[in-house]
Amino acid sequence: AGAESSRIASLLESEHWRGTRFESAPIESLRGSEHWGLAEGLLAEEGLWEYVAGMKLYQHVEGGGAVVVHAGVIPGTPLSDMTPRDITTMRSVSQSEDGSLTASALNHRSPAAEGGMRPWTDLWIGPETVIYGHDASTGLNIGPRLGG
Repeated sequence: AGAESSRIASLLESEHWRGTRFESAPIESLRGSEHWGLAEGLLAEEGLWEYVAGMKLYQHVEGGGAVVVHAGVIPGTPLSDMTPRDITTMRSVSQSEDGSLTASALNHRSPAAEGGMRPWTDLWIGPETVIYGHDASTGLNIGPRLGG
C-alpha cells in the first residue's frame, strides 16, 4: 500500500495534474478525494496514465478553421501560450487595467467571482471556431465562432 500511495502522490504532483484546482493542496489532504480516486484508477490499468498524459491539450480539426478544447481559450492569446490549467479549467476571464485577460475556473455568476469577470465566450471573435465542453451549467452555446 505504501508503494501504491507513493505512485498516486507522484501522479498528483506531476505537471499533468497541475492544472487542477487542487494543485497547491498538500498531497496527503487529497487522500480519499475524487482526485485521489481518479489517480488510483489511472494507475490501476497498465499504460492508461501514460496514454492520458500523452494526449494533447487541444486538437485542431482536420481541414482547419476549428479547434477542440476541454474548457476554453483566452481571447487574443495563442493556444501555445496558455497553460494546461487555462485550457482545462477556465470558464471566465477577468481583464486587468492594461487590458490583458486572465483565465478563471470560476463561473462569472459565482458569488466568489471577482467584479468584471465575464464568460470567455463573450469576447471570442476567432479566427478559429472553438468547440468546447466543461461549462454545462451555462447551457448550450452556439455562436459564429464557438460551440459548447
